[in-house]
Amino acid sequence: MILAVPSLSLAVQKPVVTVSILPQKHFVEKIAGDHLEVHVMVAPGASPASYEPDPSQILQLARSQVYFSIGVPFERAWLPQLARTYPGLLMVKTDEGLEKRPIAGHHHHDGHGHGKKHKHDTSFPDPHVWLSPQLVLHQINLIHSVLKEKFPSSARDFDEGYTAFVKEVMDTDTEIRSILAGKEGGSFFVFHPSWGYFAHDYGLEQIPVEVGGREPTPGELARMIRMAREKNASVVFVQPQFSDRAANIIAESVQARVVTLDPLAENWRENLLKAARAMEEHVR
Repeated sequence: MILAVPSLSLAVQKPVVTVSILPQKHFVEKIAGDHLEVHVMVAPGASPASYEPDPSQILQLARSQVYFSIGVPFERAWLPQLARTYPGLLMVKTDEGLEKRPIAGHHHHDGHGHGKKHKHDTSFPDPHVWLSPQLVLHQINLIHSVLKEKFPSSARDFDEGYTAFVKEVMDTDTEIRSILAGKEGGSFFVFHPSWGYFAHDYGLEQIPVEVGGREPTPGELARMIRMAREKNASVVFVQPQFSDRAANIIAESVQARVVTLDPLAENWRENLLKAARAMEEHVR
């Protein structure tokens, strides 16, 4: 006779937390180890600028105890709805308290009719705060504090994970500075302006091909090609979440390479070192 044995899976279910993007999953797991189950809202290959959670993801949030947001665009529309649907879900803004820079490529007119002067539009703060080791230290400090408060039985392990990850972040920063030594003042072209904080940290300038969140017009593209020639550009960086059509046109016009960097890759340290090595090779 075969006896039915109740499944033990429910008894060993881990607490669930949810994050917006894959790098945050990496942050939480570095601190929490295997104590938590981490769900990610923005699927691999999707853009956080326009993402819409599917119904199954929204239903999964019923199991989640904490949501760690980071300030990416889709959150503006969706987080208030999710908070109303799940009033018991602890919402934590990991970018809170950070001094954000305006995102490159977003401008507005100076208010004098059709004048050509533009100013940076500060209503478009750069959300890519996970690409700066210095800003990541702020984010993981907050994540660590919240996890300890929410799951106190694992606090000692969280402390150990946090301490080790802080060292890893600081070591990553040191290694990037070594890789990019002598490149200060250099510039690079990039389709979507994801690397502004990274560039600022290491004395570089990113020049976005995208204009105000859209592909450039033919006139804007021609101006960009002239600028690329003036700067002797050897690379245009693209990312999987956006079209590379305009980047390819510029690259072909100035005999530059098109190189893919994914700002949303999960392995944060390896991804930033990959970006640093690519910039060391191509930035002039």
